[in-house]
Amino acid sequence: GEEGKFYLWTPAQVEAELGPADAALACRAYGVSAAGNFEQGRTVLQRAARLATEEQARLAPLRARLLAARARRVRPARDENILTSWNALMIQGLCAAYQASGNADHLDAARRAADFLQQHLTSAEGGLYRAWRDGTARVAGFLDDYAFLASGLLDLYEATFDPVWVAEARGLMAEAIARFWDQENEGFYFSAQDQDPLLKARTKDSTDNAIPSGNSAAADVLLRLSSLTWDENFRAKAEGTLKAFSVALGKFPAAYPAMLALLDDFLVGNREVVVAGPSEAPETQALLRVAMLRYLPGVAIAHTEGDETGLPLLEGRTPHEGRPAAYVCQRFACQRPVTDPLALKQALES
Repeated sequence: GEEGKFYLWTPAQVEAELGPADAALACRAYGVSAAGNFEQGRTVLQRAARLATEEQARLAPLRARLLAARARRVRPARDENILTSWNALMIQGLCAAYQASGNADHLDAARRAADFLQQHLTSAEGGLYRAWRDGTARVAGFLDDYAFLASGLLDLYEATFDPVWVAEARGLMAEAIARFWDQENEGFYFSAQDQDPLLKARTKDSTDNAIPSGNSAAADVLLRLSSLTWDENFRAKAEGTLKAFSVALGKFPAAYPAMLALLDDFLVGNREVVVAGPSEAPETQALLRVAMLRYLPGVAIAHTEGDETGLPLLEGRTPHEGRPAAYVCQRFACQRPVTDPLALKQALES
């Protein structure tokens, strides 16, 4: 019944477990003091001091004893709900980690999470549920469930270049437009038009807080999809969303960081990088690494073996003079292909 009780320590509690001499070292190492760093003189353990080598060796068994003592405490209750929107954000993070590190475990986890959401949190009609627990999906999805998951699926495409993820994201955003779009004033409502009757007042979530708003995320996905599919309806809906909140963006810009970044991308013009060449070729991988390892907001990354026709962006993009090549495009017009990673880096920085 006390916040943090499972995790918090006082000097007296540490001494009771370790004895005076060892407690002095543990308290210094983990910042446990009479004042504490939490309420009522209690401390959340953290590495607070640089220790000598011999002290480090002494600390390891002390830490194990404190951990064993903590395990005897009453654990806090845990929320067992699996949420669509939060797992979608995790998919995005896992894809970014894979692109930065090349660690296939991250990509495998992202795929498994996406598969779970599609299997257990997608309705037969193609809509999403909000949460899953104990084998049952509950509550119709809200805007952020659709927008975050569609964004995660596009990230999976940019990590795997499997066009099925683009098709899934496209379908989700078509559902989002049908369920949440404000036909009169543009932008997206948080809840669907056929949502729970208790939610009669339909609000528009627009400010970016710890996570982007549903409208920021939806507009971002729409712009990315328009780059990959050349679907002007998606771009028009993204522009309409930005217009819907343009007055607020001007008056309270600090409340809209994600949407402002998106506005910058929209005004400058989204860019695309298409790498054409055999996926296993070292030259192809070198070009992809240049694109993947850089922070490129507003840039869609795609890959083709040179013969795909599934995405309009890929059509006509082939290796150049028999060598894997990268095309940097903007507003559907492409620069001359480059085959050298350094040349691609310079093109992206210009």
